[in-house]
Amino acid sequence: MNNSPNQPINTTALSNSVSVFSGIVEIEKSCIKLLQNEPNLKEVKLEDIIPDNDPDKIAAEEDGRDLSSFARENMCTMYYDGLINSRYPSESQKKISPYNKIAHFRKTINRKIKCTNDVIVNVVEIDFRVMSNEMVLFSIKVDNSGLTLNQITFQNVTIRSVNNYNKNGADKKPSYSDEWIELFADVIKLRNECCKIKKCDEANLSHTLFTGNKLYNYVIAQLPAEIDSEYNDDRLYELANEMRIGTLNDKEDPYYPNEEYKKYLLETHSIASFNNWKGLAINDTTAILMKSTVKPHQYNSWLYSYLEFIYFNAFYINAYLMKMNHKYQSREGNADLEKEYLEFDRTFNFHNISYRFQPQLIYERLRIGMEINDELIQLKEKIQQYSEKHERENEKRINIVLSTLTVLSVFSLANDLSSYIDTFKSCEISNYSNLIGGLFAFGILIAIIIYFICNKINKKK
Repeated sequence: MNNSPNQPINTTALSNSVSVFSGIVEIEKSCIKLLQNEPNLKEVKLEDIIPDNDPDKIAAEEDGRDLSSFARENMCTMYYDGLINSRYPSESQKKISPYNKIAHFRKTINRKIKCTNDVIVNVVEIDFRVMSNEMVLFSIKVDNSGLTLNQITFQNVTIRSVNNYNKNGADKKPSYSDEWIELFADVIKLRNECCKIKKCDEANLSHTLFTGNKLYNYVIAQLPAEIDSEYNDDRLYELANEMRIGTLNDKEDPYYPNEEYKKYLLETHSIASFNNWKGLAINDTTAILMKSTVKPHQYNSWLYSYLEFIYFNAFYINAYLMKMNHKYQSREGNADLEKEYLEFDRTFNFHNISYRFQPQLIYERLRIGMEINDELIQLKEKIQQYSEKHERENEKRINIVLSTLTVLSVFSLANDLSSYIDTFKSCEISNYSNLIGGLFAFGILIAIIIYFICNKINKKK
């Protein structure tokens, strides 16, 4: 039976739930100074990633410790230095490339905003994560407290559909409020002032985003004790796929998934290490469903540390590889692009990020969910194809140069050979050294000709 509207799962509000909607804007010049000069934006430091109610952070403040040093020491107990530095470089690293191109800014909102006639959301903040390689990750954090699980999935699928934001679109439903569209004013300004291509406005917001017509979504939902019985794979699947809650209770429902596909996703894309929470990463959506027994520090790990250092790192890697694959597909590949990728691979594309099993497990599953390794394989193949093509072109140019030199040598040698023959006929011993030199040059010419013939034969094989 399908869940009826009056069943607990559809009437019980969640007290702990957050959705984070993310996208990427491509830029063509550094935007750090632009963001620094925005009066409503504050630069986010490493210590801001640790929640204010964290006991260790409170103790450090009471002891008068430098919070920046405390935060780096604290994070280094969980993550490798390279990962931390790739997101929050130290002061000394900020002076060198590519770390001088990395920054994080935040605008605090903390107010309810009408998105559509059916959706009112509590927007917490908007973040801008300036990454290397001319990309800015932005995100909008929404507090879902007070909503049912079904309301959360409806809200998520509504907000993510960027194409529907277009005021001039043929389909004007759902009608997004001006207040909601204005949230993206900073995103549009960033793109227009830091990118040379055609400017855009709120009427064509989807043209602003590298991620296309949908925002990525990262959602955490902790169930209250009275509906802990609904903690199961079906509810997680519905949350991750933004389906109506209860769809999987009825196999006759038109949106009921193929059993094999559902089984595949739950086996290969799920994230689980304890029995009170489970995650599912499906390309552009990552969902974490929790029981009421989850402790505050567990919830905070997903809301702060895992979001910043694992999710957004994987998101950036995914977007960058897609961008590079597109460039090679468009035949824009060159030696500089290959050099850029090698620097990215060394600085950002980590295969191991943590000393602990759980962050590493989450990272590996996100790489599977976002299909990072598939993108990486495609890119390496394209780089190899470009290198082989470039090598063939270089070899062809060298062969042309050698052929030209050979032809010129033939004419020169033909002229010299006649004088060598005259010398031989006259048997002037004093000129034997010139004769030997000429014969030696003739031998080199014959060797070059043989080399070209053999090279042609090998290529045909």
